[in-house]
Amino acid sequence: MKIVPSLIFLIVGHISFAQKRMDTTISKQILDSLKTENYRLKKDNKRLVYENRLLLKGNSIDTTYPKKDSTVISYFTKEKTLLKRIIKKYRSPDCEAFEIEEFFNDQELPEYIEYWTCDCRKKNEVAKDEIVFEKLLSRYERFVYDSMGRVVTRIFIYSGSMPGPRRFEYKYDIDGKATTQMKRISENQFWD
Repeated sequence: MKIVPSLIFLIVGHISFAQKRMDTTISKQILDSLKTENYRLKKDNKRLVYENRLLLKGNSIDTTYPKKDSTVISYFTKEKTLLKRIIKKYRSPDCEAFEIEEFFNDQELPEYIEYWTCDCRKKNEVAKDEIVFEKLLSRYERFVYDSMGRVVTRIFIYSGSMPGPRRFEYKYDIDGKATTQMKRISENQFWD
């Protein structure tokens, strides 16, 4: 007889505990971390898509020196379509000031551009607590085009303390005259 009440107590206790709802909400901090990680993965994936396109279609490289203080490296397909261009500007022969890396679409229009700031200082030229970097990404932008090759969206992000990401949307009338609308976006929306 003592078994039946204990069994009932055990079953009722188990059922009431099982119906207790667990909190399934995610904190804002975790959600923001997930969004940031998602953005970082999208960015890395897109960068790999551009680099893989270069590896698959790239056939020739041309280096030019348009000025004494600059170098332009261009990557082409077999059909001589421009895939990628790197522009390097120098302060002195052994000191690179900045670098621009441009990726192009099949119509040779720039699709994604990275702007790099370079540091030529040597370790013995800086304070002990200062960090010497080779290149630092200062800005990047991407473009979306319509079927006529006109820019319909331009999105850019400045690294550091500059204003947040901006999306410019262009609409064209029958005469081809553009109207622009600017929106502030979060960094996570760069590839959307």
